[in-house]
Amino acid sequence: MNRQLARLALLVLAIPAIAPIAPAAFADNVELCVSNDAQLRTALVSAYLLPTTIKVVQGTYELGGSIWDNEGDIGITSDGTKVLGGYTANCAGRDIERGNTVFDDTGGGVYFHPVVVIHGNLTLEGLTWHTDLSIEANHIGDEDFGPPPGTIDLPPDTEVLIRRNAFIGGGIDVDWGQDDDVGGTLRVVDSLLVEPGACVVGMFAFAGGTPDVELINNTIYGVTCAYNHYSDGWGFGQIVAYAYNNIFHDTSSVGWDIDTQTDAFYLVDNMLNHYHGPGPIEESGTLTGDPELDSSYRPIESPPSPVINSGSNQVRGGLPSSDLDGGARIIGSTVDRGAYESGISDELLLQVTNNSDSGAGSLRSAITSANTNGVGIITFDIGAGCGPHVITLASALPDLGGGIILNGYSQTGSSLNDLDIGDDATICVILEAGSGSVTHALRVPGSAAGDAAVSIKGLAFSGFGDAAIDLQGGAGHYIAGNHFGGSVGGHALQPNGIDIRIDVGNSTVGGDDDGARNIVGDATDSGIVLQADASFSQIVNNYIGVGWSTGSNSYTNRGNGLRGVRILGRNNTLGANLIGDNAQAGMLVDGVFADDNTIDGNFIGADPNGVALGNGNAGIHVTGTPGDAPFSTTIRYNRIANNGDQGVWIDEGYFNKIRKNSIYANGGLGIDLDAAGVLPNDDDGVTVGLANEGQNYPVLTSALGGYASGRIAGTLTTTPGDYTVDFYMGNACDGSGYGEGRTWIRGATITVPTPQSGDQGTATFAVTLHLDPPAVFVTGTSITSTATDAGGNTSEFSQCVAYVNDTIFADGFDPAPQ
Repeated sequence: MNRQLARLALLVLAIPAIAPIAPAAFADNVELCVSNDAQLRTALVSAYLLPTTIKVVQGTYELGGSIWDNEGDIGITSDGTKVLGGYTANCAGRDIERGNTVFDDTGGGVYFHPVVVIHGNLTLEGLTWHTDLSIEANHIGDEDFGPPPGTIDLPPDTEVLIRRNAFIGGGIDVDWGQDDDVGGTLRVVDSLLVEPGACVVGMFAFAGGTPDVELINNTIYGVTCAYNHYSDGWGFGQIVAYAYNNIFHDTSSVGWDIDTQTDAFYLVDNMLNHYHGPGPIEESGTLTGDPELDSSYRPIESPPSPVINSGSNQVRGGLPSSDLDGGARIIGSTVDRGAYESGISDELLLQVTNNSDSGAGSLRSAITSANTNGVGIITFDIGAGCGPHVITLASALPDLGGGIILNGYSQTGSSLNDLDIGDDATICVILEAGSGSVTHALRVPGSAAGDAAVSIKGLAFSGFGDAAIDLQGGAGHYIAGNHFGGSVGGHALQPNGIDIRIDVGNSTVGGDDDGARNIVGDATDSGIVLQADASFSQIVNNYIGVGWSTGSNSYTNRGNGLRGVRILGRNNTLGANLIGDNAQAGMLVDGVFADDNTIDGNFIGADPNGVALGNGNAGIHVTGTPGDAPFSTTIRYNRIANNGDQGVWIDEGYFNKIRKNSIYANGGLGIDLDAAGVLPNDDDGVTVGLANEGQNYPVLTSALGGYASGRIAGTLTTTPGDYTVDFYMGNACDGSGYGEGRTWIRGATITVPTPQSGDQGTATFAVTLHLDPPAVFVTGTSITSTATDAGGNTSEFSQCVAYVNDTIFADGFDPAPQ
């Protein structure tokens, strides 16, 4: 046993010395509270073994000598690991102000700074680093170039999230290696990075894939780098970088603020002087010159820095809910650029001081004043404490003009959600219909100017017969941290017809930050409706049909009367939402305008830990009428389980791609094309009018091998061309004998040859599948597959074949590989 493994073994024995944080509602993720170096080192070993949330009490910690201070063969974290700083004693409270929780590495190691190899998602938040940080996001392959294509791969849609961190005299270096056609995401939000002249943010794609870099509201005094590298003739893909509201300002003589070898770069509303590389694909709103920050890198308020109130409120994944030190993120009409938000507002400040329907101090009066002035921030100071304060409307409120922010979290006693799983937001202001004639609470009319945008945060809505929030005009709206359905402060919320309806572009509901999560439930119709003109909008990280009880630390049924989300528009993205308990489909993609939507990384009928929250019908239903049906829906990386009918049902439309999902335990087929039930393979060359062109599925003939890898053989008969065949495994087959696919293993390109006669050919394949420990193949494991053509038409699941483990002594005397 070498020195590193010996130390690991000793640390494993010490894990019980740290008490898990109670209550432990979700056993799949261990929570530990640490307050000294020894406890942190032990917790990092726990993160090697299990997904672990490490809550770090304020203080200074030495990483030298921990398993993160090695050459990558030991410093591995499990998928879902989180290291969160800023906690007070016993993790009873939290203050993430810069400098509260410091990570240092003066003790020394192989690299003299932390090296972390990730198995999947990693979150770092509220930490101040006096060292560089290297993240090897290439699984357990070579730390420079990752695994060769076709070997062990990162889990689909892996995200490295670095939020509200400060790197002083150091930076982040990420090597990304992933085969197949889609990588993951490096997301850096609300962070400060200071090391002039160096690649203070370095993103290097070595093995391929298409990883995204998302830089949102950071202050970066150094060089931001993004490079593509390939090794020994293999590797493919491209880094795609997005930067919103950042300050890029290198004060050294290096000559540039951004250095990139990738030509896929989008810059929106950044402060930037010098760019080195092919040039951005798109650039808008760039400011040049001195950002005018003080010695703490905060914007100077007098005279005001140019970064103040000059950013974009519409960003990928939604705006963060607070700045680097945990303060309010938007003070003014638009967010500041950089990691810190100033206290300067450029808007008319209006305060609601009572819950009257009209008159001085009322919400109605505040909206009228904001509309008159063209802008306005509406805050709440109703009585003493949280209440809740119910504003009962006898008639409809005035329609909202552009440039209005309604911030319910300004009411004393309110607070944002800070739970990753669950919702502990405190809402103190409720808008309630006083009669059936009041059909909506807040509306932007279709006549509003195209650049009119509103933000609605921290409110609850009750009893509006049409749509509680109705966005018919303007663009770029932001809906975050609101509650629909259930009760607030003991006040029962009456059902709305629709909770949120959007018929405009570039709007965001929710956001990557947990504080932006909306609870959308109990509507008599659908929770969220994206109408035909809703395009390029984001529905992110919401609970739809699902509520949360902080008392019992468990979900509550807030199912909507029809669907969780109905999508009638195009080019929208729905990601990281929990959608369950709805009476019909979790999501409905409906009609001729509903093209090119992306459903990515959602939990539909089951939460991240597998808790069953099934919807009444299909998890996702794609439908229309012949000639009037959706095209090019992308359904990927979702967990779709426990739904009453199919996992995914496409009964109309073409080019709808369904790949890399976890689909299991649904009442109907995992994937169902056209009419309900198994669609037999036929002649794809003459198929007309069937959903996804009736794409044939593979026919598997055998699955044989050992614990860690095996050989899957079969055939694919269809029209000539290249197809992606995806392989899945599960504990059991669907009752029909045709898959579901609980765990995606890998995809392989299969070429169907041109036949000598006829319009179909047959490809015979034998593909080796590898598993990532601790997962193993055992005799009886169910293997199934799908085929996707070049246009994006995905088949139903194939018939299952049972895996045969032919390892010698497979009866248990020969242990599975570790």
